[in-house]
Formats: sequence, structure tokens, C-alpha cells
Amino acid sequence: MDQPAQQVDYSEYYQAMLEESEEYMDWLCQRLMRYGIVLQNMCSKKGQLKCENLLGLEIKYQKAYKATRNIWIEVREKKNLGIVDFVISGIYKCDNSWLLGCGDYQEFFLFTKKHLQRFHASLPPERTRLNNKNTGMGFLMSRSEAMEECERMFTFSG
Repeated sequence: MDQPAQQVDYSEYYQAMLEESEEYMDWLCQRLMRYGIVLQNMCSKKGQLKCENLLGLEIKYQKAYKATRNIWIEVREKKNLGIVDFVISGIYKCDNSWLLGCGDYQEFFLFTKKHLQRFHASLPPERTRLNNKNTGMGFLMSRSEAMEECERMFTFSG
């Protein structure tokens, strides 16, 4: 007899990650302002479904970047392990964002989504893989690849 798909509740994990990400976004907005880049963030769920901010920049805090020197670029996701199919997300998500920014408190890489889509298409299929929670698919980009492929890199101190 087949076992039902396992339902794993990641709500506490996602809440903690959301809080970390929001704190990072607040910090990043202040840092980018020094470069004349003003991010007017969308606060409501309805607003965020269209875009994260009015510039069209999707921001991804890369907590592990300092240790790994790799950036995770998501292409598909599912919210629960009990769901079989992945849906398009990340650089392929159809919303009003056209930029993707990835980084941590020391380095931040700015990419266009179109360029990342072309980069992803050029990769061998085995570079696209599941994340460690099996809830997302994407690829790792090394720091050297990110430096070569990004539109701009920001380095922060203090």
C-alpha cells in the first residue's frame, strides 16, 4: 500500500528566514542609498506579489555566502514536500522584477534576470539541482562567476 506524501511544516523555519531577510533588506536599502539607489519596498502581500520594490529588484539574502563563496539562484519551488510539482520561481518568475540582487553584509551582486536566464540555459543540466530542503531547484554560482556575470558588485564595510 502506498504511503501518503509526507507533509512537512516549515512555517517556523520560513518565519525565521523571513525575519532575517527583512532585516537584511532594511540594511541593504540604507547602504544602496549611499550609491543613489533608492528602493521603495512594497509592504503588503498584494504589493509584493507584483514586485518587491518599485525599482524591480528582487533581493535574496545569501546567509551562507561568507562560508561557501557561492550564490544560490532559484529557478523552481514548492511550498511543501507533499506537493509533487515545482512551479516556476526565481529568475523565471513572471512579475515586475527585472533585476536580482544576491549577497550578504559584505558583498552584493546585481544581475538582470534575463542575463541570469541566458547563463542558466548555458549550464549543463546537472548544475540545476534541489536545495537542501528539497523545496527549491536552482544552481550555485561561484563568486568568480558572479563577478563575471553581474552588472555591478557592491562591497560594504562597517
